Amino acid sequence: MDELEFDDVDETLDELELGQLRYSTTFLKVLCVLTFIGSGFWLAFLVIFYLNPNNLAALGFNMQNQTGLALFFTEILPPFICITGAILMIQLNRVGYIFYVVGAGLPVVYTLSLALYYGLDPLASITGIILRYTFNIGFIIMYGTQLYVMKPWSSKPKTDTI
Repeated sequence: MDELEFDDVDETLDELELGQLRYSTTFLKVLCVLTFIGSGFWLAFLVIFYLNPNNLAALGFNMQNQTGLALFFTEILPPFICITGAILMIQLNRVGYIFYVVGAGLPVVYTLSLALYYGLDPLASITGIILRYTFNIGFIIMYGTQLYVMKPWSSKPKTDTI
């Protein structure tokens, strides 16, 4: 047997020692599929929207005032991070939850920080964020309820023996 097969046996034995094999729940699968669909539609919308130069000009898209960078971090990057997180979670990897929280939380944190920076009413800003990002916040909570079926955060350290 080569090294890879021993690692597979060790991982299977670790799962058996826990008393149960890990399996994906239907709810987790539904959440991941909805994430794929929602993020995919959002990316398709962005491609169609940003291919029209008139839309970019209307937004004042340029790199001098960092509008382009802000749009990248709040609109373009988060769906990719969310899809990566969903892929990891469907494989029962808890690290995917961190990816999803970062991807879904990035626009929320950015919007709140802008509101506080420009001196807007914090209560009104938080209320607006909750209304605008209800799905993001809801999915973070729903994915959090599925952490129990995923692999533990860290596995037992492997020891090298001769």
